[in-house]
Amino acid sequence: MTGAPPRATTTAGWRVRSEQATLALVSAVAVGLIAGVIAGLHGRGDVAVQVATAKAAAGGAEVVPAPAVVIDPQINRSVVFVVVHGHAVRQPVTAAPPPPGSTTVTVLTGLSPGAVVVVTPPQTLHDGSGVSTTPYSAPAPSTP
Repeated sequence: MTGAPPRATTTAGWRVRSEQATLALVSAVAVGLIAGVIAGLHGRGDVAVQVATAKAAAGGAEVVPAPAVVIDPQINRSVVFVVVHGHAVRQPVTAAPPPPGSTTVTVLTGLSPGAVVVVTPPQTLHDGSGVSTTPYSAPAPSTP
């Protein structure tokens, strides 16, 4: 047996040379890495975001943290990103101007009661992006 090539047995019971087993493993890892890179290039994969639940206000309005309402330059309107089944959905809204120093905004139309909104949406977030969420913690008020 001296000089015989080393052999390995697969889980299916096949006998293969160790070079074949190594090549198969390296190929599988490479394919997995390439698939991960391609998924990242095509916007697949979750974007980590902080979320808050809209709170009911008078007249059917909803109150959300101020950083949740952003201007979408494509439509030149205020929007929020609502989380639905693990994906961000861009939702045009009408918001009242917040009082100076306010940490919240009253959304007058376009938002369902109790909607889960993304706070401070990152530039990488798009309509339909998969998201992984953590609860939003409002910053502590500063004291002069």
